[in-house]
Amino acid sequence: MTTDEALKAFVETCDTPGKTLGEMTNAFKELEATIPHPLQCNSEFAYATLSKKIRMFADYMKMERVKKFVKFINLKPDETDARAETLQEIKETCKTYQIALTLEASVNPNEK
Repeated sequence: MTTDEALKAFVETCDTPGKTLGEMTNAFKELEATIPHPLQCNSEFAYATLSKKIRMFADYMKMERVKKFVKFINLKPDETDARAETLQEIKETCKTYQIALTLEASVNPNEK
């Protein structure tokens, strides 16, 4: 599974009403196996509790949101397709960030 596929599955799982905390944390753990490079190489991430990993992932998504926003700002007004695509990426990143924060608040802080 690629990172994009795992990320999409994570968001879909956590955004579906009625999903249990176990199902959501399992989706995060699947995502963790394909986690983006900056987190993958972080030894603190590797040994952190589940709650801390989710927080670090949320922080990563926050940085990605900023990068995408800067990209959006730097696009010319006549680049409508690129602007629409980038705006959609920003929305998806914001949604993922919010889901991660919600999940972090729900898990046991000591769970590995």
